[in-house]
Amino acid sequence: MNKKIGIIGCGNMGGAIISQSQNAIVFDKDHKKIRDIKKKSSVKVAFDNRDLVKKSNIVIIAVKPQDIDIVLEDIKSVINHQLIISIAAGITTRYIENKIGKKVKVIRVMPNIAAQVKSGISAICKGKFATNKDLKVTEKIFSKIGKVARVKEKDIDAFTAIAGSGPAYFFYFIEALTDAGKNLGFKEKQMADFVIEVAKGSVKLLVEVKLSARELRERVTSKGGTTEAALNVFKHDKFNQIIKEAVLKATQRAKQLSRR
Repeated sequence: MNKKIGIIGCGNMGGAIISQSQNAIVFDKDHKKIRDIKKKSSVKVAFDNRDLVKKSNIVIIAVKPQDIDIVLEDIKSVINHQLIISIAAGITTRYIENKIGKKVKVIRVMPNIAAQVKSGISAICKGKFATNKDLKVTEKIFSKIGKVARVKEKDIDAFTAIAGSGPAYFFYFIEALTDAGKNLGFKEKQMADFVIEVAKGSVKLLVEVKLSARELRERVTSKGGTTEAALNVFKHDKFNQIIKEAVLKATQRAKQLSRR
């Protein structure tokens, strides 16, 4: 890709994108983040947000939602032909279009934390003035940090609850399983190693064997065995329903936080 990519925001997600971008120019109001990025990559640094936009064909806004208004106000007068890609959670394409006040091309992206190790999944959707070509460009950028899925913008909140927040659910389960092992007498570090290997092996099996999670669970669960005894507790306490309710709550909260 010969287009010049400008990235506003050098936090965790911005940093992940920067690490996979060979033709990027960056800016962050936090000078320490800029110094850290320069140590890790050879990207160019803009003088400020406006300078970055002027020098870019594609502008990726990777700031926190509470900072987006300041950024949009800062750059709106210098937006011309640029494609705007926003990864700010809860900020709709319509909101950005209205704030900039032009027929600006906007793509919204919802990545997750695994992008930091190039194993993320990102949902993308286009605004009113963006094209399918713009979607393809965005796919090419974000495919470098994981898988990319096109979704309708109305489904972004649900995607956020499942994929955006999803890693935390797995971390929480791993944390709980580690604590359960400690309760049985294992040392924390030893138990953490055990549980991480169990998680890695389980995911690898799920990916490579090409069976569903249900099928693999049933293969592990012998009648009257240890696994069945544990799963019976999950079923008695309605673990499945707890997950459904948790994801629904996360979706509702994403809608509440959304700026449209």
